[in-house]
Amino acid sequence: EDISKKVSSSIRAKTELGEFLPAAGSIPYGFLRDAVNVTYKVDEETASVVLKMYTMRSERASISAVTNYLNDEGIPSPGKLRYLRGMNSDEKMKDSKWSRSTVRKILTDIAYIGHRVHGRKQKETFHLLKKATDSDKWIIIENAHPAIVPPDLFYVVQGVNEEENNKQASQGKRQD
Repeated sequence: EDISKKVSSSIRAKTELGEFLPAAGSIPYGFLRDAVNVTYKVDEETASVVLKMYTMRSERASISAVTNYLNDEGIPSPGKLRYLRGMNSDEKMKDSKWSRSTVRKILTDIAYIGHRVHGRKQKETFHLLKKATDSDKWIIIENAHPAIVPPDLFYVVQGVNEEENNKQASQGKRQD
């Protein structure tokens, strides 16, 4: 337990200095791990997909419409892409599809404007489950890597997301 706390403390210190890079599996869709420079680099193969998602949403396409478009066009989901690239050998990922929750996560993640966020979920020691942390405790490293989405487009999409959330909440329905 003591070693676990020391390792966690060390990782947190490196994170605050911008010197910590998570495992490749947690790198956001549209980016690749650049371990040499301790950052992300744009994945040219998938960056256009991210930009298309943001463009569709800025034009008020629903999360479901974006998800359906990706699946109908045969664009590999993040899980399927990791499988195809040999980063994951789990056979169930071979046919994985885009989900609304994955699309929603991409459409709200500030990684796409070049900021890296650490500490969204944490655990005190190795034997405890991770818990979501308050956003005021997150470590945000601004301009940590190249952006895929221009900031103005990102914030337009956040406005659309907020409008939809408010509309759905007032109707007592889930976001679509």
